[in-house]
Amino acid sequence: MSNFEVPSPILSSPFEEPKEHWWILEGQPAERRPGRRPALYFYRDPKRETDERGGLGFAIPYLHNGQMHDYQPDFIIRLETPEERYLLLETKGYDPLEDVKQAAAERWSAAVNAEGSYGRWSYAIVRRPEQVKDWLDASRPT
Repeated sequence: MSNFEVPSPILSSPFEEPKEHWWILEGQPAERRPGRRPALYFYRDPKRETDERGGLGFAIPYLHNGQMHDYQPDFIIRLETPEERYLLLETKGYDPLEDVKQAAAERWSAAVNAEGSYGRWSYAIVRRPEQVKDWLDASRPT
């Protein structure tokens, strides 16, 4: 077994708050940790400059219980269409703040689209892997 394989990869139901997750770092044994895995992503458009870590630093601010937070969608996808189009894609199992984050992403997309100089942005949530392909197929120009 390599360092990236674990004996039982699925530890939680996708419909309940996760009780534990795997923490995997290169060169170290996999470790079971309590609670939900922190959401992480890496995207680097080769045509744009980035910070030294290669990330965009992209986050959507939102207010929850009187405090500001940053929401980072799971994926930012540049769609292959004649016009410049992007998709903020969220993959979901259980998230008690799903509605709050969705509303923030939709407000952000509407504001950027109204400004008009950054292409067209949309937001989608998928709950099953096959929904990603279905959504991308539907977005292709005819």
